[in-house]
Amino acid sequence: MINKEESKRLHMDWWGKCRTCKFWQGTDVGKQIRWNPGQCANPVSELYLQETWTEGHCHKWDSFDIETALELLQEGVLCQEIFQKS
Repeated sequence: MINKEESKRLHMDWWGKCRTCKFWQGTDVGKQIRWNPGQCANPVSELYLQETWTEGHCHKWDSFDIETALELLQEGVLCQEIFQKS
């Protein structure tokens, strides 16, 4: 599993994108660095069972690390930056 700082960095760079979605199956084998392209495993997503890259996005995104995502939202300063990227 990745550490907290790496999770924060991923969320800051990839908010709402496949790379930070809990349904994305694009982790590197045995490592969890979330980089390789992979298949969407969210049955309610329009991308379900499709291979997506790190930058893919859908409206059914759900963070792989909800605690970190909520912390970033609570910090407030990051909210404007995050939602401008979405």
